[in-house]
Amino acid sequence: RFALNGVWWGGAPARAGGGPYLRPAPPTGRFQSMAMAPLTFRAASLARLPAAARWLLAHAAGRAAVLFTGEMGAGKTTLVRALAAELGVTDHVSSPTYGLVHTYRTAAGTALYHFDLYRLADAREALDLGIFDYLDEPGALSLIEWPERLGPLLPDVAAGACSLTIAVDPADESRLLTLV
Repeated sequence: RFALNGVWWGGAPARAGGGPYLRPAPPTGRFQSMAMAPLTFRAASLARLPAAARWLLAHAAGRAAVLFTGEMGAGKTTLVRALAAELGVTDHVSSPTYGLVHTYRTAAGTALYHFDLYRLADAREALDLGIFDYLDEPGALSLIEWPERLGPLLPDVAAGACSLTIAVDPADESRLLTLV
């Protein structure tokens, strides 16, 4: 069992066919300081992505957002798909490169926001998009690719987030995930 943005996950499934059940967690402050030591996970193949997603959800509990960094092709969007599947999203999950953000509903009915900021022109565009409205939504989780494109807004966005770096090992094409 673990809490993710004020919602407890785990235990017996609430619906036929399996899946997470939900129970409200005790209230916590939204953007409190949540420093953590770096954690790592090695995904030797794409088949390990569901396990990587479960690992990330367990360690990102209580965060408003996860900031994804890594080179183009490192697997950021692929991991977002695995995370969405673990949260019970049934819609097709794709990269929101041109629209900047896609919205999904989890099995619990909470919002999952997937941002791809690669084509973000400047910080003003993120403000116009209403990025802080997404981050302030109770129970929602925002998955943000290319957060460095936020420029001067990054410290404020990162305040309630954890950062995940995905690095490709050239020797065997495995992915090393580092969470801080």
